[in-house]
Amino acid sequence: MAPTAEEWTRASNICNFLGPFAVITKMMSGTNYPTSNLYFYQVWMIHNWLRNNEESDDEVVRFMVPPMKEKFDKYWDDVSGLFAMAAVFDPRFKLSIVDHCLGKLDMRTKDVKVKNLRERLSILFESYDKKSKANSPSTEPRETVPPKTCEPVSTEMFENYTDFFAFRKVSGVGSGKTPLEAYLDEPPLEVSNFKSLNILDFWKDNAHHYGDLAGMACDLLSIPITTVASKSSFSIGSRVLNKYRSRLLPKNVQALICTRNWIRGYESYQNEEEVFGEEDKPPSIESAVGDEVEVAKV
Repeated sequence: MAPTAEEWTRASNICNFLGPFAVITKMMSGTNYPTSNLYFYQVWMIHNWLRNNEESDDEVVRFMVPPMKEKFDKYWDDVSGLFAMAAVFDPRFKLSIVDHCLGKLDMRTKDVKVKNLRERLSILFESYDKKSKANSPSTEPRETVPPKTCEPVSTEMFENYTDFFAFRKVSGVGSGKTPLEAYLDEPPLEVSNFKSLNILDFWKDNAHHYGDLAGMACDLLSIPITTVASKSSFSIGSRVLNKYRSRLLPKNVQALICTRNWIRGYESYQNEEEVFGEEDKPPSIESAVGDEVEVAKV
């Protein structure tokens, strides 16, 4: 029997409700793994979306929200601080995006949370600074050069930032402070194409300007949000080391897998047979020897 008009309406409401979850899950768990500056705003959007649907007109959606929100609140409490720290190192946003998002959730606690975030960043930066001084005997001042932007890399990760852009304000520039304080007090970076900044290239190109802060930023930005990449590595490992090729040294297996991922990335493995050949077919002697030679070159 065909669905009734009421059932079609309910299905449409549920699809609309779950739509943002699908979009964000695809972004974070797809074949292209984003830098961690994207996590905070995307996860905050889910937080805000759940709150907005607590009073939904659809009874089923209202019933779904409370248990989802209960679980999400526990997750948000655990990760929001770390996600916010990574978001700060996007030079287009800095603290303003955290200020905006926390203000949307609770204006009463926003200032306290932003202050606490700055303190946590300062503590983390001090550990990087101490480590750098301990490893470097030189006490000469660090060379300072103006920050520069990097070559754009196309991305479509910022289609839903309209609300934030309406909020964004530029602050004044600080001076005579630590690299972290100077970075936070500088106005957000203005680029001709906002969506096309390669954030890792930005920190690499400006390492001389920000010093140890650049290393701290790259460490935070490289934190993965999922374990999909590591699971993919284990999956592909079984194709490199199988019953017909089981005497490769562990370091050579690691080199083969890493080299493959550097060249091809973590794309879907549904067509791996086309790349490696049939799994049950033993490789030729030339192929096995070739692998060892190529690893030796690496």
